Amino acid sequence: MIKSSLEKKYTGAHFPSGPKYNRKFTDIEIREIRSSSKSGNQEAKERGVSKSTIANIRKRKSYPEVI
Repeated sequence: MIKSSLEKKYTGAHFPSGPKYNRKFTDIEIREIRSSSKSGNQEAKERGVSKSTIANIRKRKSYPEVI
């Protein structure tokens, strides 16, 4: 399989997101998750994702471009 230049440059959680790419959350939702005092488990259940997804968002491994 031949990888595109983007696939070679970006992998996993660090793949760029934006209008061209499918995103699970909007920038506003990302900010809400990061500022929430809810546990990762509670936040994950409410949003229908895994605890690790919430943890990666809070650690800025996912969506690092969102301030």
